[in-house]
Amino acid sequence: MTITFARIFLSGSHKESETRQYAESLFLSRELFATEGRQGILLLINQFERQVVILPDKGVRDRLSIDVMNSIISKMTQYLKQNEVRNAMEAGLDELIVALGPAVSPGPDKNELSNEIIEEEGK
Repeated sequence: MTITFARIFLSGSHKESETRQYAESLFLSRELFATEGRQGILLLINQFERQVVILPDKGVRDRLSIDVMNSIISKMTQYLKQNEVRNAMEAGLDELIVALGPAVSPGPDKNELSNEIIEEEGK
């Protein structure tokens, strides 16, 4: 009940800008740019605000158009509306794999970034 009540006071543009700013900060602090070919991608889910941000580094940015990213985000958001965070993440990852195709995949011996899911409590 408290979460729903608090959500009423968040404007759409405020939610989007705060989530995007947090994603950009996380991308930099976790050094997701430090890959060969700058091919890191941050897929962020803000569960409270039901927002998704996809931040591709410059090595893959041209392969993920705004329309493609918006389509992925739309599919993920449908799960978030049902509070199905795991399904949202799986859908997002599946769609990213399809959108990027095999050319980005570094192979089994060359995973430059952790596959760890980062979970942080809201402040």
